[in-house]
Amino acid sequence: MKNKISAPIAKKSEKVIENFNDKRVDFYDWLRDKDYPNVKNKEILNYLESENDYANHELSKHSDLIDEIYSEIKSKIKEDDETVPVKIGNYYYYSYIKKEMDYWIHSRKYKSLHSNEEIILDENELAKGHSYCKVKGIKISPNHQFVLFAVDYKGNEEYEIKIKNIEQGALLSDAIPNTFGKVVWHENNDGFFYIPTGKNWRAKKVLYHKLGKNYDEDNLLYQEEDITFNVGIIKSNSKKYLIISSGNNEENECYYIDLTTDDLSPKLFLERKEGHKYSINDHENKFFILTNDKGKNFRIAEVEKNNLIKNWKDFIAYSKARYIRSFELYKNHMVITSSSNKNGLLDIEIINLNDNSSKNLTFQDESYQVDVVFTTYDADSVRYNYSSLSTPYTVKEYNFKTNVEKILKIDEIPSGFNPNEYKVERLYADSRDGEKIPVSLIYKKDKFIFGSNNPLYLYGYGSYGISIPLSFRKSIFSLIDRGFTYAIAHIRGGDDLGYEWYESAKFLNKKRTFYDFIDVAKFLVEKKYVKYANITIAGGSAGGMLVGFSVNEEANLFRTAVAHVPFVDVLNTMLDEALPLTPGEYKEWGNPKNEDYYFYIKSYSPYDNVMKQNYPNFYITAGLTDPRVTYWEPAKWVAKLREYKTDNNKILFKTNMNAGHAGKTGRYTYLKEIAEEYAFVIQNGIK
Repeated sequence: MKNKISAPIAKKSEKVIENFNDKRVDFYDWLRDKDYPNVKNKEILNYLESENDYANHELSKHSDLIDEIYSEIKSKIKEDDETVPVKIGNYYYYSYIKKEMDYWIHSRKYKSLHSNEEIILDENELAKGHSYCKVKGIKISPNHQFVLFAVDYKGNEEYEIKIKNIEQGALLSDAIPNTFGKVVWHENNDGFFYIPTGKNWRAKKVLYHKLGKNYDEDNLLYQEEDITFNVGIIKSNSKKYLIISSGNNEENECYYIDLTTDDLSPKLFLERKEGHKYSINDHENKFFILTNDKGKNFRIAEVEKNNLIKNWKDFIAYSKARYIRSFELYKNHMVITSSSNKNGLLDIEIINLNDNSSKNLTFQDESYQVDVVFTTYDADSVRYNYSSLSTPYTVKEYNFKTNVEKILKIDEIPSGFNPNEYKVERLYADSRDGEKIPVSLIYKKDKFIFGSNNPLYLYGYGSYGISIPLSFRKSIFSLIDRGFTYAIAHIRGGDDLGYEWYESAKFLNKKRTFYDFIDVAKFLVEKKYVKYANITIAGGSAGGMLVGFSVNEEANLFRTAVAHVPFVDVLNTMLDEALPLTPGEYKEWGNPKNEDYYFYIKSYSPYDNVMKQNYPNFYITAGLTDPRVTYWEPAKWVAKLREYKTDNNKILFKTNMNAGHAGKTGRYTYLKEIAEEYAFVIQNGIK
């Protein structure tokens, strides 16, 4: 019989914090290592390990169920898989993965798919000897001679850029540490652009590296001085320009560098203006601009390259009913992704730039997800991914000339999947202030009965204008096939029903996000999709804040709460400008050095509002090297919950000691983590 392990009890060490004559006592501040991001304090590490030991001990009681769920999820993954090739120049580029491989192999073939394969990069080789390996930024040089890639072995999202000579199969001596992993080749093949992490993991600079040079000699092209702004880089669809965007959640400005010349001087497109967000792309003698200058839901404007100061002409006029999310430019076409403010469902419009004729693609499901995948500027088709909660991923291509659509790939579910066994619904819940909140849900028809004891798993996020995609999720069927209803709440704070949907729930209106989520849960109880207190709620990062507020506010409504890398110590984090993301977050939550924001953030910060009451069961995770949500936020929250809660429900807290915000890498490694969460939910999330 296994020895019993008790839940860890963290020590208390008083720290008094005072702002605006308001005194707060934080007994668990000691869990923050003063040398972060180098966490070496043995007392802290021992405490985190004791929580891991306790969580593993409790999960071991369900080891058979964990193994069963792991096998179920794994059986839905095609072990030998391959992406659809993309033709770039004379090469077909594609990636594949084989049975028992954790990582992908990236390859190409010359002129024909029947030619001999040439391996460009094998991530499995890069991962050897490392417990964590994340590869990003894989970019082929314009002359197809080199491949750029960036690798992170710690999970702290600081990537080292490496360059490989494909033909020789050897790495160049050029290696650049401490970057964000975002790279763009210059069209002259002599070098590339990148963004270093710099001090405090902030994107403030754009540098140019010339091949063969030491990175200490790299040219600084742009440096942002505004503490709330971060920079990003992309190459225009035509490959003629590097586009630098510097901004925050409220405004930005763009610069461009002409890649058809050797002049590396960034040219300002339009200077920043309060409340103005825009992005640019080019086509022949024009720039097209996605801009909110005429309304929150954006319009697409056009301007001639030789006269940028003249008024921008409407290409697609602003409409309050239509939210324009993005566009891609091809040699003769523009492809626009937008959504309706009425139902939030995505739409793809294809416009012929020669005659301005347009066509909208149609989709068969009541609710769905569609994502345009840009291939090349001169492509004769637009490629996109399509799925829904009950439709596996399908790669489709629509031909601009023939108007014929064809399927390139359907994601195979090896263990079998019959969508007719499931019901997908789109509901609209009443919020307390009169809004209709969209809810997407799926359940198995032969398991679901209105008004029964069917449990429900409710997921939400609701921040930064990020909408939760309605895509196919293989893993959730281990819950659904056991009688769970899986639901997504499209709450304010995301941009599901337009940009105003996002902006209506930030700053001093942030609580709308949380109340929308609670109101969705109550609506589903009222409509007999679930019984009161038989709900599991889940969210990650800012979605963890959502979960934390909800359990403080309506603890008895929920049976179990899942919070992955949760942002819960909101007030303390937002008061600390030394943390990587804090200054940029002022444009989302407000600056608590302003008294109004201080007390408002304090009123919803989950850590500050833990109280003596019964709480649901908790399953909480963290990443020791996470630069986004630092490990001590969930650690402190768990310690305080253990102190205050008045019930016997369980709190499991697992810290990935070798991973960051996204958890572990590897195709199969993370599946075990999902299986552990679901086993906990199944055992503790049913009334």
